[in-house]
Amino acid sequence: MQSKERPGANDPVMPLAERALIAENLRLALDEIETGAGDFASVFNAVAFQREAIRTAHRRLDRLRETV
Repeated sequence: MQSKERPGANDPVMPLAERALIAENLRLALDEIETGAGDFASVFNAVAFQREAIRTAHRRLDRLRETV
């Protein structure tokens, strides 16, 4: 059962769009490490992609905690 105020808040399964966003950011991070120039900018970009994936997951966890 989903909350009308917060769609998906009561759903224990992460929506496909959120999973896809996290997966894409992690793929971009890995690609940056594997194919980047190996310089500081490449590492910085990879970490930025990882950070965005973590933020997305944490937002979902926060919404789940609000329902408990």
